[in-house]
Amino acid sequence: MKSNDPKKQSAKTLNPKRELFCYLYARDSHCMGNAAQAYSEAYDLTQGQYESATRAGSRLLRFVEVRERIQELLDECFDQKTMDRELLKVALQDKDLSSKVAAIKEYNRIYGREAVPEKTIVEFSWLDPEPRPNGRERKAR
Repeated sequence: MKSNDPKKQSAKTLNPKRELFCYLYARDSHCMGNAAQAYSEAYDLTQGQYESATRAGSRLLRFVEVRERIQELLDECFDQKTMDRELLKVALQDKDLSSKVAAIKEYNRIYGREAVPEKTIVEFSWLDPEPRPNGRERKAR
């Protein structure tokens, strides 16, 4: 007996617009991770319909077959090489310095190039160890 619950339908039942939504949400550099933007583009909505797209995109993400398809698309494209390239993009950009530094630290951590801080011992004395040119030593305060 076939289930009538749309959230439990097979991933093979995605219509072309839902398939496009999944692709845009998972892979498109302009829409990636933004359900409203992916929905707007997949369903040809105008900018004035952004609020509707936000609700509809969120609703689509509740469907099991949509989430499964997005996961399949993500699994296909996020391999080691792709992740290195994306991390490198962040490290090479100049707009957000904190993201750049974080990306460089992460890249170095992944590849075992973390700098291990050396212990530095600094000795300090109020007295000069060297005699002064006039022969008098500095007094302790």
